[in-house]
Amino acid sequence: LRSSLMELDISFNMIEDSRVLQSLNKLVSLEIQHCYDDNLEYLANLQSLQHLDISGIVATKIDFISKLSNLQTIIL
Repeated sequence: LRSSLMELDISFNMIEDSRVLQSLNKLVSLEIQHCYDDNLEYLANLQSLQHLDISGIVATKIDFISKLSNLQTIIL
């Protein structure tokens, strides 16, 4: 199931294990608004992402965004 998941909205939740998200390599849309996660570097592995919403997250580094070549929309 995880390998075929294309859209995910886990807004307003705590991310305890980012390894689960790293395995979602077909994910096209991800919304993680207002989640407690100050390190988003693992998102660089989600090369299929076209839409990313990380609004409300206080992240110290967001340079991983430059590695997401298919990204069309980002909401900070």
